Formats: sequence, structure tokens, C-alpha cells
Amino acid sequence: MGRRRQEEKMKKEMLNISDAILEIQILTERIRVLSEDLTQDYFSRQLNGKDDMWKLKCGYYSAGIKTEILGAMVIEADEKLAELQKLLKAV
Repeated sequence: MGRRRQEEKMKKEMLNISDAILEIQILTERIRVLSEDLTQDYFSRQLNGKDDMWKLKCGYYSAGIKTEILGAMVIEADEKLAELQKLLKAV
């Protein structure tokens, strides 16, 4: 009976680890997509001299918002990785 309980506990811990990894994968995919969006919308703009500086001002506000969102998502990913590390140490 003890061995079966131990196996069930191990299986549950492995499922928790798998779920944590999946959450991190989803979050990092969102980070990748948002960063590509930021790159395409703001950083890849072609400027042909001083007359095109307005192009940067146009998207500056939304680029700043996206950058803040990315920063928050990276912090969340770091926190999830720390949780995963704790789960692994418990195994």
C-alpha cells in the first residue's frame, strides 16, 4: 500500500511539474509574439531623414505600453520558473 501511495504522489508531482512547464511555455510564446509585434510595428520603421521623425512619435506611446507589458510578462515567467524549481527540489 505504501509503494502505491508513493507512486501516486510521484505521478501527481510530475503532473504539477508538467503543468508548470506548460504555463511557462505559453507565457514565453506570448512574450515572443508581442516582442515580434513591437519589432515590426515600431523598430522596423524605415526613416529617410529628419522629415520622417514623426513616424517614431506616432507609435512611441503604444511601443512603451508593449514594453511595459513585456517586462511584466518576463517577471511572471521568472516567478513561474522559481516555482518550478521549488517543485523539482521537492521531488
